[in-house]
Amino acid sequence: MSKESIKNKILSCTDEQLDLGFALIKYPELGILRKVKCFSLVFGIDFDDLLSILPKTSDDRILNKNAKLMLRGLLMERVNYGQKEKQK
Repeated sequence: MSKESIKNKILSCTDEQLDLGFALIKYPELGILRKVKCFSLVFGIDFDDLLSILPKTSDDRILNKNAKLMLRGLLMERVNYGQKEKQK
């Protein structure tokens, strides 16, 4: 699944899924891998596909801060997309 497909899944999510996504990113007790697993379940995205688009180091470790920023960015696109849809 491409980044564009993942983005489209998130753009079509419900408000409740969106809230869960933000809560997952914000919750400090979960590590980044657990957050990605939960995120994939909430949005119905294959875990390996989601993992493949996240920023990593040269030795394939997920960059925590960059990954959270990327996921938050995708969620913010959904917020902006939802506001544009409501204005129509």
